[in-house]
Amino acid sequence: MAPSALLPETEPEYVVVHAGKGTIRRQILTGDQKKPTFDTIPQIDFSNMNSSCIEKRRALAKEVGNAFKDSGFMYAANHGISEVLQDDLYRVIQQFFALPLEEKIKVCGSIKDTEGANN
Repeated sequence: MAPSALLPETEPEYVVVHAGKGTIRRQILTGDQKKPTFDTIPQIDFSNMNSSCIEKRRALAKEVGNAFKDSGFMYAANHGISEVLQDDLYRVIQQFFALPLEEKIKVCGSIKDTEGANN
């Protein structure tokens, strides 16, 4: 193929993610580098979580396992956790991640145990 017929190399594109470790930048993989992914995040209905029927609870457990295996995420519906408790939990998580590393170590026990909790 003649050199003029080749497509020019494109600059890599990046996505910025704000997570527990702080802000990170990851390259968007394309072509041969592209990894299998998912199109949607599964929504799991937890209304059978306390069912007296073991088959319904097993089916729910399987659904949750598959969600984490396939995409690593899930939306939990009908879980029974109040908005107030969810808000309180989120506030406590924010407070923990705002702590200096030395304080996090006091809670977790060692630097290895705080992996993901570093700013």
